Amino acid sequence: MNAGSRSRGARSRAFFIMYAVLVLCGLWPVIAIFNRPVLFLGLPLLEVWSFFVAIATAVVLFLADIRGD
Repeated sequence: MNAGSRSRGARSRAFFIMYAVLVLCGLWPVIAIFNRPVLFLGLPLLEVWSFFVAIATAVVLFLADIRGD
C-alpha cells in the first residue's frame, strides 16, 4: 500500500463521514430543533435548514465526484 492510496482512503472516509452527518441532519430529531415559528431572511427557519442540508449534500457529493473518491 503506497502513500497515495492511504490518502485516497482517508479522503473517501472523510467524504463518507461528511455525507453521513448531513443525512443525520435531515432526520426528524434534528429537524424538530429547527421547526420553530421563526423567520430568517423572510423564510421559515425549517425551510432555511432544508435548503442548507440539500445544498451541503450536493456540494459534498460534487467534491467527492471530482476528486474521484
